[in-house]
Formats: sequence, structure tokens, C-alpha cells
Amino acid sequence: MILPALAAVQTGWNLRWAGAYAVVINGITYLFYAADKRRAQGGAWRVPEARLHFLELLGGWPGAFLAQGHLRHKCSKVSYQVSFWFIVLLWQFVAFDSLQNWAISKAVFVWADGIRQAVEHP
Repeated sequence: MILPALAAVQTGWNLRWAGAYAVVINGITYLFYAADKRRAQGGAWRVPEARLHFLELLGGWPGAFLAQGHLRHKCSKVSYQVSFWFIVLLWQFVAFDSLQNWAISKAVFVWADGIRQAVEHP
């Protein structure tokens, strides 16, 4: 959470709103994990993994991390963990890149544009 928090401070976000959003999205994510765990134990309809990942992508990955540890849910399924940790790394990358004034993203766009131009005008 350190890099995303630093990025939020640097970009001038209203920290009250950002904090409130973080609490809400992480609470919702945790509750979805708890509901899925209960449903798994009861043999009922499950929360789709895509929905859990979507909540993580919206910023609920810390709540998901806590739920995985506390509820012991979704923590041993390798394919799920690969997607989960990719989302965490994506958040870290975006935060880091924003702290670097988007230098990495700008370089990738320049590189991609150079390739596009080389293909269009050989």
C-alpha cells in the first residue's frame, strides 16, 4: 500500500475521499470473499472468480489479501493466485510510474509509435 498511497499524495487526490473509497472497496471485497467462502462450504452457487478479480482491480486487493489469509480462501489455487498477484503488481507499477511522472509509460508509447511508423513506412 505504500506506493499507491505515495502516488495518491503526490497527485494531489483528496485524501479523505481516497481513504473513504479504499475503506469501502476493501470492505466490499472482503465481504465478497467471506460470502464465497460460506457458499463454498455450503455447496451453494459461488461468486465468480472474475468478479473477485474485478473488485481487486478496482482497488480491493488489500482487502482480498487480508481475506485470503484470515478466511483461508482462494490462497492455494495457483491460477487464482497468479491473477491476484498480477493485479497487485499492476497497482504497484502504476503507482511507481506515476511517481516517476509516467516516464515508463511515455517511453513505451514512444517505442510503440516508432514500431508503428516503421511498419507503416518501411
